[in-house]
Amino acid sequence: MNEGIFLECEVCGRKTKDLKLVMIEGAAVYACPSCAAGKLEARQPIVRVRKVTKKPVQEEEDKLLIIDYGKVIQKAAQAKGLTVEELAKRVGESESTMRKIIHEKLTPTEKTAAKLEKLLGIKLYE
Repeated sequence: MNEGIFLECEVCGRKTKDLKLVMIEGAAVYACPSCAAGKLEARQPIVRVRKVTKKPVQEEEDKLLIIDYGKVIQKAAQAKGLTVEELAKRVGESESTMRKIIHEKLTPTEKTAAKLEKLLGIKLYE
């Protein structure tokens, strides 16, 4: 092995330059000399290939739900003359789910929140 390159024992996690391929409880693992002591050496080496691709990480903006979102939804629905049942149907949720959202016992999914914002002309995220 090259100087300065340390590998990790799959049993104890110790960093070492000397790993042995051994059988432990029916599995072939790379182990440090202490963990490999008394174990049978594995016959076929394990080939581990992992393709590493560097894709640009797209950071999502953190969306924060506004305080009192339930009251905002309820007031906007009342202003439009919508009952909870009608509101639920229009955004594709059950009436019980909509009641839980209005009473803030459940936070709306981003999809439901977007539908509510469009339907009621409100903003639920800061």
